[in-house]
Amino acid sequence: METKLTRKHHVACYNTDQLSRMKLAALLDFAQDMAGDHADILGFGDEVLAPQHIAWVLSRIKVHMDEYPHWRDEIEITTWHRGLDGPFYIRDYQVRDSKGTVIGAITTSWVLLNIDERRMIRSAIATEEEGICHDIALEPVASRLRLPREIEMEECGQRVVSYSDIDKNEHTNNVRYTVWAIDCLDRQLVTENPIRSFEINFIREARPNETVDLRKGCVTDENGVTSWYVEGLVEGQQSFICRIQF
Repeated sequence: METKLTRKHHVACYNTDQLSRMKLAALLDFAQDMAGDHADILGFGDEVLAPQHIAWVLSRIKVHMDEYPHWRDEIEITTWHRGLDGPFYIRDYQVRDSKGTVIGAITTSWVLLNIDERRMIRSAIATEEEGICHDIALEPVASRLRLPREIEMEECGQRVVSYSDIDKNEHTNNVRYTVWAIDCLDRQLVTENPIRSFEINFIREARPNETVDLRKGCVTDENGVTSWYVEGLVEGQQSFICRIQF
């Protein structure tokens, strides 16, 4: 069995920003689509799980990018399933430019959700060794994020979960949170400084018509590295939290 899936992607105009550089959200869209297709190939995708009212739900993402492609570039993404790590199923990605140079890596952590009861379940699904590849694209895996004690957060708007945010699992698609978080930051900052490191935790799903209150803040460590934090709250409870470094 082929344990890796490789696919070429064309960077279209709608995948890019004002500098014609691919947006992080576009990369995560590509990655999400490949995850579903590869799970189907390996025998534990939606075709198998949907009749059982089970779905894959993304819990954490960690990205590191050395370079971003631009409009009309061709990139190659390879993904593989790494098996279980505690309660999480780990899926990694490697990103290459048109010359074959590695320009980025992603590691993602997934759980299985009972759609009817909206609860996480444990299962032997996707644990067969023949479908697992032990290569590591990025380590360590995505961790649990917490706001630093010294950080001062400020309000930066709200989002009402609407039609364009919802996916087939009837909750906000994971990439939409990334879009919301980046939109909280100063546009000039994001435009002039490509995101090098991005981590996000999905804590509580945001459902249709719910209001997500957004807050942001930043801290600089002893090495001079500044980290921006953005969190979303639904009725006072954390829905997501992310950390962004440029």
